[in-house]
Amino acid sequence: MASIKENLRRLEGTIQKVHEFTAAGGDMKSQAAAPVWMSLLGAFERVAEQFGYQIPKPIKKWPEIRSDHRTV
Repeated sequence: MASIKENLRRLEGTIQKVHEFTAAGGDMKSQAAAPVWMSLLGAFERVAEQFGYQIPKPIKKWPEIRSDHRTV
C-alpha cells in the first residue's frame, strides 16, 4: 500500500494534468476529458482511503427504457 505522501503526490500530479488540459483549451465536458477525470477520481479515491473513507460506486446501472415503455 502506498503511503499518504505518495498518494498526495499522485493527486497533485493529476490536478496538474487537469490544469494543463484546461489551459490547452480542453473541454471538461467532452469525451477527451474522460481519461483526465478517471485519473483524478482514482487519485482522490486513494487519498480518501488513507482517511478511512470509500468513494461510493453505483450499485447497478439504470435500466434502459424503450419507446414502448419496457425495460431491458
